[in-house]
Amino acid sequence: KGKPTIVLSHYNMLEWPWNAMFDTTRSYGEYAGMAQLRSILEESCDVLAVLNGHVHANRVEVHNGIYYIDINATLVGRPSIRYFYVYPNQIVVDYEYLSDTTLLYHTAALCTLCTACFDPYKVCDFIDGRPRDKAFVIPIRRLAGVVDPEVHPPLDIRLSSSYLPDAEVELCSEEVGIVRFSLYDVLGREVSQAFLRKSHASERFNLAHELDGLDVIAPGVYFLRVRFGNHVATKKVLAVR
Repeated sequence: KGKPTIVLSHYNMLEWPWNAMFDTTRSYGEYAGMAQLRSILEESCDVLAVLNGHVHANRVEVHNGIYYIDINATLVGRPSIRYFYVYPNQIVVDYEYLSDTTLLYHTAALCTLCTACFDPYKVCDFIDGRPRDKAFVIPIRRLAGVVDPEVHPPLDIRLSSSYLPDAEVELCSEEVGIVRFSLYDVLGREVSQAFLRKSHASERFNLAHELDGLDVIAPGVYFLRVRFGNHVATKKVLAVR
């Protein structure tokens, strides 16, 4: 209590007309208490957003100051991913399609109901959402009695190449100190890490020299996460042979 809060839920807590879980004429009566649950979230004055899956759609609605965000998945339609960049005064939400054709073919075969009604290469508006559902900003409200944190500029990392093991990382910041580099696969498993010291404002790090095991990881999509002080930044990279 007293801190900005994000709630994770399997189901969307907002009664949208197309959300079958709220159809009380069938077997969904157990969800009739969602209005009371929303009241608890609203009365806390701390909740910024509710993130959920279930409907596999890119949809965002704001109700009484809370963002209700449906998250798409690789199961339905064109594979995609959401990014949440958290800063002291706001959360920047962005969106990216994944272009892995093999993954697209695989996921298209999993959901016969959806593939029967649309071409996965031409995703319908219901699944794909509207332009305002793709990228938006959630302001972090100043809570009563909470002192505003010191605002730092976001961490600026630049890659000389998006391909491993050739990529070099340029870390631009006036601060100096210990930097943690972590490499994750698409399942969120950390496959390599390194702790290095940044000694001046703009410093370059060679990933092939610093991260162990790059010569044996499988080709594919990975995510490089850089943690430095209060900052975290993530870049998508590709491992090739």
